[in-house]
Amino acid sequence: MFRAFPIGFLIGILPGAGGSIASLMSYTTEKQLSKNPEKFGKGAIEGLAAPETANNAAAVGAFVPLLTMGIPGSGTTAVMLGALIMLGVKPGPLLFESDPNIVWSLINALFFGNIFLFLINIFMVGVFVKVLDIPARVLYPIILILAFIGAYTMNYVIIDFYILLIFGIVGLIMKVLDFPIAPLILAVIVGSEMEQNFRKSIVASKGSIDIFFSSPIAITLVVLIVLSLVYPIYMSYRQKKRLQSQ
Repeated sequence: MFRAFPIGFLIGILPGAGGSIASLMSYTTEKQLSKNPEKFGKGAIEGLAAPETANNAAAVGAFVPLLTMGIPGSGTTAVMLGALIMLGVKPGPLLFESDPNIVWSLINALFFGNIFLFLINIFMVGVFVKVLDIPARVLYPIILILAFIGAYTMNYVIIDFYILLIFGIVGLIMKVLDFPIAPLILAVIVGSEMEQNFRKSIVASKGSIDIFFSSPIAITLVVLIVLSLVYPIYMSYRQKKRLQSQ
């Protein structure tokens, strides 16, 4: 939980990232750092605690760009931004001076909300866990129906059904072949925006990639990207060596 909190909070600060990305990154990080990664997906408590902690932290972090710059960090804060504007409140750097009551009311609401959420989960855990007693033959059709309804209501076109089926088959094949599904989901979520911003950067630099190494922040991000690619390979190699030595 202590490792997942800063990951979720920092991702929550990034506009448009959201809790889904925070949960996936936290889960992947915890799995890579775990001494028993094979237990993930089979009931490991770390695989539950880490993404849920990151998700909650991302929800709080999304308020940072909302209140300081007027940029919603998630879908929820986008709705809140519209509500604040309707009330005549303008989120931005001057919000803390012009409407401090609004800011501190939100902070207090988050504080008490977490306390009540904690109490509800403690006393209602016996009810929530009953969901696990629902037979698979009942639970799976419900999930499938909700997935089809969600896919259709996005654009109200039948072709989305076929796309859902195709990627469902792709996901099944990946699971059978033991390919991780989280990176694919992450790519679907952030791929479009990343490609658009990459094109904007290339246009702004007139086709030169030097723009990605033009500042300490950019260089730091590039180094982190390289490390995120190399570290899993190194850990996999280290784990294989350890198994061979045993």
